[in-house]
Amino acid sequence: MVVMSVEADLAGGVLTSGTALSFAPGLPLISTGPFDEAFAATLAHLLDHGDDVRGGDSQSVGHGKFTKELLNFTLYLSRPTDRLLANPQRPLNIIGAVGRFVWMMAGSDRLADIAYYEPRVSGFSDDGLTVPGSCYGARLLNPRPGVDQVRSAIEILRSDPTSRRAAAAIYEPEDAGRESRDIPCAFGMFWTIRSAALVTTAIMRSNNAWTLLPYNVFEFTLLSEVIAAELNLELGSYSHFAFSMHLYEADFASARAALGQVRDEALTPMRAIPRGSALADLHRLLLFEQEVRSGGPGINTRNCAKWQRDAMALGPFWSDFGLILLTHAVRQADRDKLVARVAGEVTGPLGDLLREQLGLAERQLVIDLSSPDLADARTGEELPASEDEDRSALEQETRKFWLDRSRQELDDAVERTGGTPRRR
Repeated sequence: MVVMSVEADLAGGVLTSGTALSFAPGLPLISTGPFDEAFAATLAHLLDHGDDVRGGDSQSVGHGKFTKELLNFTLYLSRPTDRLLANPQRPLNIIGAVGRFVWMMAGSDRLADIAYYEPRVSGFSDDGLTVPGSCYGARLLNPRPGVDQVRSAIEILRSDPTSRRAAAAIYEPEDAGRESRDIPCAFGMFWTIRSAALVTTAIMRSNNAWTLLPYNVFEFTLLSEVIAAELNLELGSYSHFAFSMHLYEADFASARAALGQVRDEALTPMRAIPRGSALADLHRLLLFEQEVRSGGPGINTRNCAKWQRDAMALGPFWSDFGLILLTHAVRQADRDKLVARVAGEVTGPLGDLLREQLGLAERQLVIDLSSPDLADARTGEELPASEDEDRSALEQETRKFWLDRSRQELDDAVERTGGTPRRR
């Protein structure tokens, strides 16, 4: 792992970290590099120039807590697919991030659905059943019967690519006076098309830089990429505006430590979402997640192999998401011997981050289907001979998957260097 120290030269307006990233008080923080650098710059700016604020008496998570705060803070990312935070001091919990994204895109406000991935969310529920404010997906995709703000934005931009009306509201009028543990931190989003690319702006009422900024960037840039892919567009820049960007005193020491551990270009950007059928492809992932989460407690070697094949069938982009979700289900069911087998199939930067966080070795390119790891994790019994067909099908599916994935990665590399891909 390569890390580098970040030192902010605010007088010169440049973050000396290897790629162009500039900022000054009162102006946007502009990043042309990976999110790791933008995240470190945000922390440095808060620690060195944030105002001292102590929270008042309320149900807010910031009740009575001391913070460093910057008002009207804007983070501009020119490479939003470089969305993965891999800082060793504060890496993005990739299982939690994927779980949050899937929960959001399912339009759910059910506490149980997100607590499966992030139990701490339970502390923000008023009734123990729902998440009343941070259910961004429910507010975006189903705020009222028959209302889907994401699909509406897509149709607006499809009919008028120059439109300034593609917007979605997350904060609602009743939130202004509602007493709750959970008032939405996000206010809304805007999308427009400029220079044949989808440009995104997200507006936050309040943003915890250490805990939530990495997840918000991950989920909102992914949502925008889904919209861009549905419109057959490139993903353009992403602007993240926070009325209050803040850092809690409890995180000051960790934040300062993170400034000296910014990872270099060790994580490559995520591959692009295939164009043309992004919403339909994502819907298949949502159905897969629901099935795995519901059936996870009864997971065994045979249904794990079936779900692994189903995940691979989700395509070159969403298959990694499916395998990450399946990895979590296996861990939740204490099927430890299956964890390496499933997590080992996740590719690219997602796989690197997942295996690093789980303490696993590098991924296997092809599953060894005769391995004892295929033995039942609870009983130690291998698959009976009657399941040879399942074993053979999994082997063929796995080899085909990796062949297709390798071809896709080669085409992507050729295209990035200005060549013409052999196939799409």
